[in-house]
Amino acid sequence: METQKKDNRCRNWQIVFYPESAPSDFEDIIYSWHIPCLLSPLHNPINNKNSRGDTENKPHYHLNILLDGKSTYDDIYSYAEQLNTKRIERIKSKRTMNRYLVHFDDRDKEQFKIEDIRSFGGCEYLSDFESDNYSVNCCEELEKLILTNRIENFAKLIIYLRENEKSDLINYIRFKNAYYIESLLKGVWLANKNSEILTEDSELFL
Repeated sequence: METQKKDNRCRNWQIVFYPESAPSDFEDIIYSWHIPCLLSPLHNPINNKNSRGDTENKPHYHLNILLDGKSTYDDIYSYAEQLNTKRIERIKSKRTMNRYLVHFDDRDKEQFKIEDIRSFGGCEYLSDFESDNYSVNCCEELEKLILTNRIENFAKLIIYLRENEKSDLINYIRFKNAYYIESLLKGVWLANKNSEILTEDSELFL
């Protein structure tokens, strides 16, 4: 009986690379691939409370490559080469490794903000934090901001969020609930047009 060949391909991979050896324009290089990727903030082991589980002893980045179809190690190695690294690992759990980008479940390590994750190729990651009420908190903050300030213009909302460095809320709108936010803005526009009383605690009637 012919032995079936093992499929060594995988959808999700992680590349570990180092700022001291990576090209200075590494973000532009990653962008040029036009594939779904998530880039961690710079991880510096010296800021960790202990060294348990640390596989690196110098500053480094984690880049999760999350493809629609399976790829081989050699396919991913061609990307790693452009970042001057050979550190490539298979991702067994996409959710776990996406959360690891900010050490979300590793409280002994340096903590980062979820919005510090850099997304490329339209890669969505907020759902990996939903169980911790992250999306609910984002939605409530946006509702309060829009209703309290009677914001009716989508562009003005985005400008405000950018000026106040609210990238987490921008990413929430982009990837999770743009339709709901647009509907809320239209409702405020209609209330403003009709000079209706509209506050965060108001009861709204159709």
